[in-house]
Amino acid sequence: MSGNSSTTFNPDGKLRLSEAVTIAARLRSIYEGDGKIFEKTSPWYKTYVDYAEDMGIIPDGWMDGSETRPATRAEMAFIFSYALPDEEYEKVNDVQSLPDVYYDSEYADEIFKLYNAGILQGNGQYGTFYPDNSVKRSKAAAIICRIAIPDMRLEFELKPKPEGQWLSDYSNDEVLS
Repeated sequence: MSGNSSTTFNPDGKLRLSEAVTIAARLRSIYEGDGKIFEKTSPWYKTYVDYAEDMGIIPDGWMDGSETRPATRAEMAFIFSYALPDEEYEKVNDVQSLPDVYYDSEYADEIFKLYNAGILQGNGQYGTFYPDNSVKRSKAAAIICRIAIPDMRLEFELKPKPEGQWLSDYSNDEVLS
């Protein structure tokens, strides 16, 4: 990863979709050993988006018009899960459920792939993922390190989600009443 300017990294800043794709494209190029030189383009991220589409990291046209907005955690997981070929995501955990990601949730397969590979661990004893939240650049850097360096991956066991509804299943008005 590089900074968001020539002098700052902005670790607490939100990771943008264009940055997530750039990171994944650079990692894939290193993995492939293809010596890819990412030409300067306008906008700056076009060269990375084109490479990511060519390598199957993202589908063609997936980001049209949304490249500069912050990525959700689910979108980041989707992008990062295709940064390397599937065989590089060896299963080291057996995560079958998460409190806030369901099998029919958007990007669920990719999220579970990263949990089971020891790349994501989530939050708390249940591994809550918060798929709709943005992600800090510093957190994305740690995640991409675990993708690139398998020895850094985490083995863990999550507690099963207790029966019943979670507060996140209620609206604010229902919780406060």
